Amino acid sequence: YTRFMESIETVIMGRRTFDWVFQQIGGVPHADKTTYVITRTHRSDIGKTSFFTGDLVTLVNQLKAGTGGHIFCDGGASIVYELLFHDLIDEIILSIIPTLLGDGTRLFENGRNPLSLQLLSARTYASGLCQLHYARSRS
Repeated sequence: YTRFMESIETVIMGRRTFDWVFQQIGGVPHADKTTYVITRTHRSDIGKTSFFTGDLVTLVNQLKAGTGGHIFCDGGASIVYELLFHDLIDEIILSIIPTLLGDGTRLFENGRNPLSLQLLSARTYASGLCQLHYARSRS
């Protein structure tokens, strides 16, 4: 994870994900990265973290065309769905944690076209976590 995060230049995350992680770690997640928290409510910036109330698709297109570099979407599900729907995700890393919650928001919503993926790697960890890394198959 550390090596992966060293390759990241920009983080996009939903406000609920931000709030949950903020509470868990007692501080701003990814504080060393340029971070956009997607929200409907204006909040003041915290260091490199901006609370973005604009259009997500426009933001990501601007980041991809400019200096966004390697962009990491760190949740939530509605953000991932929006990015998938607008064909803005190039790679997907799925981490499967060995805990069944029995509740929660679906990661992949109905209503989008099928997406072909190519498996780049699969890793397992002693904790039981499995991580699958896919790239978009562009035909």
